[in-house]
Amino acid sequence: MIEAIIKETGETIYIDYSIPNNRMLSAVKVNGEYIQINSNDIEFIDQSDINIEWEQRRYELSRAAMQGIVSNSEFLREHEKEDIHYLALKCADKMINILRGE
Repeated sequence: MIEAIIKETGETIYIDYSIPNNRMLSAVKVNGEYIQINSNDIEFIDQSDINIEWEQRRYELSRAAMQGIVSNSEFLREHEKEDIHYLALKCADKMINILRGE
């Protein structure tokens, strides 16, 4: 998980995932409480000294997105099965862009 600070309170949180096509992030506070927070309300802690393997992260995020997609039977009925992998990668790429602050 990526560490960040809530601008208003200075509280440390750990980013869990983002909601695609949105600036909302799911995060967990140090006390274990899960929250939804806008990415504009946080500041990512500089982790430039950490060597992040973005391709591995992309794989993990797309795998998680794929699990969510295939668990939604209504979505599967409405979309082509060939599009599932594309959507999962798109979700992963969006999250990586948010994590990188792009």
